[in-house]
Amino acid sequence: MKKIRVCQGRSCRCFGSEGLMAKIAEQTGLKAGQKNADVDLDYCECLGWCSNSPNVEVDDSRVLFEADPKTIMDRINKGEGADNTGRVINIDEIFNNDIVGDLNNE
Repeated sequence: MKKIRVCQGRSCRCFGSEGLMAKIAEQTGLKAGQKNADVDLDYCECLGWCSNSPNVEVDDSRVLFEADPKTIMDRINKGEGADNTGRVINIDEIFNNDIVGDLNNE
């Protein structure tokens, strides 16, 4: 099931999140807060990417920036979007730098 969340933060609302939701709802046959076997559709709170408004998050892992109602479902279906899962931290790099390395060798 594809989870689609349209940001309803202030910036996204100003830049058209209502129109995005209307288009997604039209194409999926769902309203915000509804789901079927294929799609779980709802609004979400601010995603924190206000400078790229309006934004849509898909499957808790991808964010579609500057989303446009004309292309939103095509972009969702193609799997587009920026990875929103966060960066991987290499703990070895942190503990092998000079300062921490010196402290560990005392």
